[in-house]
Amino acid sequence: MSASYIELQSRTPERTDRDSLFLLYRPLCGQDAVILYETLMSLSCRLDRIEPEQLLRLSGIGSGRMEKARKNLEMFGLLDVYTEPVSGRLLYAVNPPLDVSRFLRHQVYSRLLLNTVGSEQFDRLMQFFAVGASVPEGWMRQTADIDPEPLEREWSEEKEQSLQKLLPARDTAGFDWEKFYRNREYLFPVRMRTRANEELIANLARLYGLSEEQMVKYVSRACPPPMKILDQEALKNIIRSERRREFLDRQDPFENAPVLFLQERQKGAPVSDADRRMLEKLSQEYRFTGPVINELLDYTMEQTNGALPGKYVEKVAGTWARLGLDTREKVRDWRKKQTAQALQGARKRKGLQVQPDSVFSGRLPDWYNDRGRQFASEEERQQMLKQIEDIKKNWKV
Repeated sequence: MSASYIELQSRTPERTDRDSLFLLYRPLCGQDAVILYETLMSLSCRLDRIEPEQLLRLSGIGSGRMEKARKNLEMFGLLDVYTEPVSGRLLYAVNPPLDVSRFLRHQVYSRLLLNTVGSEQFDRLMQFFAVGASVPEGWMRQTADIDPEPLEREWSEEKEQSLQKLLPARDTAGFDWEKFYRNREYLFPVRMRTRANEELIANLARLYGLSEEQMVKYVSRACPPPMKILDQEALKNIIRSERRREFLDRQDPFENAPVLFLQERQKGAPVSDADRRMLEKLSQEYRFTGPVINELLDYTMEQTNGALPGKYVEKVAGTWARLGLDTREKVRDWRKKQTAQALQGARKRKGLQVQPDSVFSGRLPDWYNDRGRQFASEEERQQMLKQIEDIKKNWKV
């Protein structure tokens, strides 16, 4: 450690943090890493900075083991280390452990834990963290539930408007909330109008090309009367399982819902669950509109010969988000520039003199939208690719 002191940063620990730290993280990080983590948490609650030598003494970890313990904390997301380039100062940001459910859903951590402790111990941990008490057979639940009726009687439109002003602005792009809520106080009362519910409804409507009336139908099926809550997973499953391919009366296919757009590109074949989840992520996390998502799908398939590799899709999505390409017009302009640059590069490689002003005229030629002949089957396409490879192998200049 070359820095004269280390700045510390953390947040107030939760009661359940130690459950995850000792029972889930410790088998993976090791005892030294857990000791270092607890030492940093204790110090950061009282100090803003500490000398490296003092940290060594207080943790009781030798200098040879300290580096490994710190690296283990970093690898499992429990510690972020930052440096100030000019002064060389260090900042240790101590992160909270994932809660039990998120840890066990993590694709890497959960598998590492199973591989480390074995299936028997892993099963014991599952039982230990199981939610709910063990109730003897035959006992009846007498727990009181909250009664929302007094709130509904006292709640008014003025109070609802005041609440909405305090909450973050919801995403209303393409969804008419007034139409959705009109005369439906009983079906969808105010207690169910949470930000999470509204964002899910708007995203699903945009993603699957559903109208407000159609969403009312699906939402009513996802909140059965005894529950008086919206079952979000049930809503997604209902729409996924029952949504059929629809040909919308639009001349431009890019204006269709992304699921329908992708299904059309697949010659009517159903969209896989993995692709549906990918489309949901583009809509919810990247905040892309339907036409922008369709442009992204079209661009990706154009670059990958019809494939949709998830990592490449996210890479393009990240690029577009950083560039602020949030409308179809911006995306089209960007794609035109990419095409122009590719044409210019190809001509330069052939030794042709290219005039910058003549590379692109502002309008793509007619052949750009011509996708050529369509193969009757995948087998025919593979045969054609094989013939092309044979020609390349035997080609002589």
